[in-house]
Amino acid sequence: MKKDVRFVWTDECQQAFDELKQRLMSEPILALPQNEGTYVLDTDASDFGLGAVLSQQQDEGEKVIAYASRTLNRAEQKYETTRKELLAIVCGLSQHKQFLLGRHIIIRTDHAALTCLNGFG
Repeated sequence: MKKDVRFVWTDECQQAFDELKQRLMSEPILALPQNEGTYVLDTDASDFGLGAVLSQQQDEGEKVIAYASRTLNRAEQKYETTRKELLAIVCGLSQHKQFLLGRHIIIRTDHAALTCLNGFG
């Protein structure tokens, strides 16, 4: 993806993309939630979007339960980095509330300024 270079999407690209989507949505990547096991919410933000991955610590190790993402609107794109990262957490919690209500969870973020939240609660 360079300037003045035409982007070409071939049949091979489409097949690779379809296979990647299928693998991300099936075993062993995607698992069903279990009654026991701590939930982990990983979040991240960029200048244009937010992402969250909900996983659960199960007998076989940490398993992905669900993904969530969305783009930022124009006002949100003007937020400072810390607010974007916090918005990613809020959106991740909101998107996956049916799994998380009433449970203790671990929230992981790569944004150092939000580690102060670790002391609350």
